[in-house]
Amino acid sequence: MLLERLIGVANLVAERASPYLAKRARRRLSAAQNVVEYGLLIATIALIVLLAGNVFGHQLGPWLALLAGRVTTVGT
Repeated sequence: MLLERLIGVANLVAERASPYLAKRARRRLSAAQNVVEYGLLIATIALIVLLAGNVFGHQLGPWLALLAGRVTTVGT
């Protein structure tokens, strides 16, 4: 809440000082927000994969062994 107010005040001051700088500041803030959102998305996916591995780990071992037994190599 306080951070949003500070950002709003900073944007207002920047817009009055220089519209170009205000536009640039909004783009930087937007870019930073995108980086944080993508980071959170990747962390969430990683957490889901780890949890799924823990829950289904006892079933994955035999399944992966079965798949590995089916893989054949072709000699050249």
